[in-house]
Amino acid sequence: MEEKGSPEAKVRMAKIQLNRKNLTVAARKHLEEKIKDNEALLRAAQNPTYKKEGRIDAAEVKKSIDRDKKVIETRSPERFGSGTEKDKEHRRAQELAESIKVGMPTDSEMKMCPPGMIAKHMNWNKENKGKIAEWKGIMRRLESDNPNAANVERLRRR
Repeated sequence: MEEKGSPEAKVRMAKIQLNRKNLTVAARKHLEEKIKDNEALLRAAQNPTYKKEGRIDAAEVKKSIDRDKKVIETRSPERFGSGTEKDKEHRRAQELAESIKVGMPTDSEMKMCPPGMIAKHMNWNKENKGKIAEWKGIMRRLESDNPNAANVERLRRR
């Protein structure tokens, strides 16, 4: 087990922070749609027959488009450099998944919600917060087009 101040723990925390910054599929699609809408707005505003209450500030719309493109570029999950790196991360995700599952309330327990279940779930969540964040980041990179890739509920036993 790593100590909190050890170099390994610092690297692990830096990796978790990096993984948290990855955009989800839904967020990435939302930004892409916003860019398309703003580009269509600019094209429409250039049309001489375009009449809209209040003029469009084209410079502001262009800034918004550039800002959104930069967010997509900087926060999209990084592609793996090699197959060995991908395999290594996949193995790490499997290790984390097995570790996360320990003590995780089952689906039926969550649905029935007997006394003490909420506290049990909250304690489990608190104990596994770092592992869950790292697992989510890895899964977003491994399956960048799957919107449910980083959903912890995938790990919950039925």
